[in-house]
Amino acid sequence: MSMNPSRYLKANGCEKLAYIYVLDEPNDAKAYEEVRQRGKFIHETQPGIKVLCTEQPIPDDPAWGTLVGSVDIWVPLWALFEERSAAQRLRAGDELWSYTALCQGKPGADTPYWEIDFPLLDYRIPLWMNWRYGITGLLYWTMVNWESAGDVWTNTVTYQPGPKTCYNGEGALFYPGVDAGFAGPVASIRLKQIREGLEDYEYLKLLADAGEGEFAMQTVQALARSWSDWDTNPAHLQEAREKLAQRLIQKAKPPGAK
Repeated sequence: MSMNPSRYLKANGCEKLAYIYVLDEPNDAKAYEEVRQRGKFIHETQPGIKVLCTEQPIPDDPAWGTLVGSVDIWVPLWALFEERSAAQRLRAGDELWSYTALCQGKPGADTPYWEIDFPLLDYRIPLWMNWRYGITGLLYWTMVNWESAGDVWTNTVTYQPGPKTCYNGEGALFYPGVDAGFAGPVASIRLKQIREGLEDYEYLKLLADAGEGEFAMQTVQALARSWSDWDTNPAHLQEAREKLAQRLIQKAKPPGAK
């Protein structure tokens, strides 16, 4: 006899990590209705499993209707993030993730871009922005998009939707180690910067848990002002991390200790 998936996940302590990626980037009335129907089905048949959708809470066209009540985890592109509606969904108990793909910033309001052409800081600073807005997840469509490039070690164009449009390093944060004599994937410097950002986020979380949430937020706001406005000096980011570490050390000391 098979077990209900939601009961199985709960029995194994995984229910808080479970979600269903219901539809990728719905972008018309028909797709929105499909999300609503699928979300309704999942909520009725698998209560406790969250519905994730790569979409922002406010639709591009109001005529499409709302996805509120159908989606539990909202995942807007960085370029489509809207602070007020995101905060409303968080207050309502939904989750908020963020993600990037290609170079989809608005003219004059570029977000960090995850292509080789851009500074390494673009891979680290989004985790600071996540903290600023209460975002608890980070989504990226793939890390091993090698096929179209052929030899990804010598050809940086990993995604080319048209003859005059190409993206260097899009969807490729690992390299195939076999070509370099290594039995396994080789991490890019870009992936290591994402790791640094995740560690920054953990510093902030530790401080918040220790009652230093205001200090953590002030530090973040000085560097990550919005998804299109951030401090581009890597030294300032490192200095901020050192400040976070020093405050954590101070909090860990027994009362009266110097």
